[in-house]
Amino acid sequence: MLVLGENNAPVLNDIAWYGGNSSVGYKGAGWTTPKWPNQAYPGKVAGPRRIGQKKANAWGLKDMLGNLYEWTLNFTYDYPDGELVIDPTGPATGKNHPYRGGAWNHYAVQCRAAKSYEGPPTLRGNNLGFRVALVMKSGP
Repeated sequence: MLVLGENNAPVLNDIAWYGGNSSVGYKGAGWTTPKWPNQAYPGKVAGPRRIGQKKANAWGLKDMLGNLYEWTLNFTYDYPDGELVIDPTGPATGKNHPYRGGAWNHYAVQCRAAKSYEGPPTLRGNNLGFRVALVMKSGP
């Protein structure tokens, strides 16, 4: 990902709300942004957005990066060393949940599915949420 500054990654502008563009057209109460460094689109106030305003990914899902960090279902754990891990489910119990994907008020390099943080299930914030997705089965 080409990053021109902490809050300036052109590849993100069409697919994610992040610190570089989250003040564009923002209405309502929010955080003041004039001191945020290297914004792609400098503005005055920014905050979280309604979903679906950016382009979808290859699977038709929108807002998978930026806007809100997304909680994951599993609890934090270490991946096995040297093994290829595809769609790991992780433990059913634990202390912290990972959250990933970046947020409207964070740097461009944090808007990646591979970049994760962790916190207790009680953690709350205006840059943290979850996604409800319905998988439809085809056929009878």
